[in-house]
Amino acid sequence: MTTPACLRRTDRTAVPTRRRKRPRHPPGGLLAAWRTRPPGSVTRREAGRIAALLAATEILHEPRWRAARNGDAAAAAAVAIDRLRRSDFGSRPVDAVMSNLLVLAVRGDATAPVILAHALAASARLAPADATLARLAGQWRRRFRPGGAAPRPPRHPA
Repeated sequence: MTTPACLRRTDRTAVPTRRRKRPRHPPGGLLAAWRTRPPGSVTRREAGRIAALLAATEILHEPRWRAARNGDAAAAAAVAIDRLRRSDFGSRPVDAVMSNLLVLAVRGDATAPVILAHALAASARLAPADATLARLAGQWRRRFRPGGAAPRPPRHPA
């Protein structure tokens, strides 16, 4: 019995290999986008993918997580602040809760950018060699307008 041509081994040196293009996600996966990408660069579609990923996640001993991942901004803020006090930056639980805030920020929540800016600034103080964190913190701060007010128009000389 002969082996079909599609199942025969070929000399690997003679066959050019094609590498798959790497996805555009930051190191650490899609949940690391909150600490690697500037505000406004995460699309609604990507936010939907993050939300779908978070829908399948559980954080042990965190009763508010279900409400937070379902869009409750107050629960999301409470969980994030609590996790930031108790966990290491870049840990999976912190990435999950901060990614949840990123989803809320993309959807228009006003509180999420404030907490994201605070978390990035705090992590920049812990890792001063990483200038990206401080830059991103500043960008999130500028995105937030106190009281939800729009920026004032420039004054014209009278």
